[in-house]
Amino acid sequence: MVPKLIDRYAARQEDAVPETFPFTKTPLWQHTLGQSVSCAGPGLHLGGHVRLGLHPAQVDTGLVFRRTDVGASKVSILLHPKAVCQTRRGTSVGNAQGVSIATTEHVLAALSACAIDNAYIDIDGPEVPAMDGCAKAFTDMISKASVVAQKTPRRFIEVCKTVTCRDGARQVRLDPADGLLISAHIEYPNTAIGTQDYEFQASAAHFIADIAPARTFALAHEVAALKEAGLGLGGTLDNCLLVDGMDIENPDGLRFADEFVRHKVLDILGDIALLGAPLRGRFTSNCAGHALNNALVQALMADPEAWRWSIPASA
Repeated sequence: MVPKLIDRYAARQEDAVPETFPFTKTPLWQHTLGQSVSCAGPGLHLGGHVRLGLHPAQVDTGLVFRRTDVGASKVSILLHPKAVCQTRRGTSVGNAQGVSIATTEHVLAALSACAIDNAYIDIDGPEVPAMDGCAKAFTDMISKASVVAQKTPRRFIEVCKTVTCRDGARQVRLDPADGLLISAHIEYPNTAIGTQDYEFQASAAHFIADIAPARTFALAHEVAALKEAGLGLGGTLDNCLLVDGMDIENPDGLRFADEFVRHKVLDILGDIALLGAPLRGRFTSNCAGHALNNALVQALMADPEAWRWSIPASA
């Protein structure tokens, strides 16, 4: 059975960034948002209604989560691979005070892919809102806010040697490369997903057109166990693709024939963003998920010979 494609996503969109973006290629200067923007909705896993705001920040601030519902003041969570506190079906980050935020990968993927180096991510609950299960709502917010150059050079984390992490047949690897490239491979035999591959060369245009609209997914036989574990409580056909054997349960079908592996690329981008700086290297994923993604970025940073800071000479 060939899954139905949603008409507006069936063909590749124009390879261009919005007019509110001041660049067409990988920028060498730091960027922030031109104004504050917000959205609201239920979280995918915890199910509570939450509001998220994106706000401009000064040079060298980085991307900082702030819980606005904890205590008398905003409680910050700084991005770092070791800030990760949970990786089952999503990436959660926390701080030393025990404050955490779940399902961070989609908003982080959008911000990093759109070259937002400095921003505050304010949220009044324990989980990022799911919106429609992908990153499109967040790239739309960034476009609405506009992207502002800050005239301070970006610092890249450059991969200097191969780093690999494995869990049985699952594997992730980082290799040196000029720019950021991601290769993802997934296998779901006897389902509508099947075997899929995708190669992504990082750019805001490529992300906005081809990765941001790709939605998260679940297998129908997993749903009961997920809910028993307190996960997927906010999941609906409006924010998650549901696969039951060879059938796609979502009435509108798929946005791309390979939407599933594209979403894996989205997740990888969000997990890479936890490095706290843009990455230069090739990330190769074979049937992996959030746990291995995080293990790999931790392994990279733990080996001082595997990476270095890089500031482009033309910046």
